[in-house]
Amino acid sequence: MARDRRERAAPDWGLVIGVGALVGIGLVMIFSASSVSGYAEHRDTAYFLKRQLMWLALSLPPALLAYRIDYRLLKRWTPWLLGLAIFSLAAVLLPHVGTVVGGARRWFSLGP
Repeated sequence: MARDRRERAAPDWGLVIGVGALVGIGLVMIFSASSVSGYAEHRDTAYFLKRQLMWLALSLPPALLAYRIDYRLLKRWTPWLLGLAIFSLAAVLLPHVGTVVGGARRWFSLGP
């Protein structure tokens, strides 16, 4: 029994290498710019680099999942996603929903 499989195009290696280079340069810049303050505040010169690497590691699985999803499937969800975005923009303006940060009520409170 033959299966109907769609051929997945190879990734754009120029884009992958470019993004990887930007991430690598960004990590070097973070370490270079924050090693002194990391040591002064946390007694670890690589404190901010480690935090950035943690966020990078946490972001890779969702990024790979997004890569695997056929973007054309999102077309039918577009009206719902637009409605959710507009609702979210309006919701932060409501008292007890939006959080004031720096004098602006533009944030949802997601943590303690």
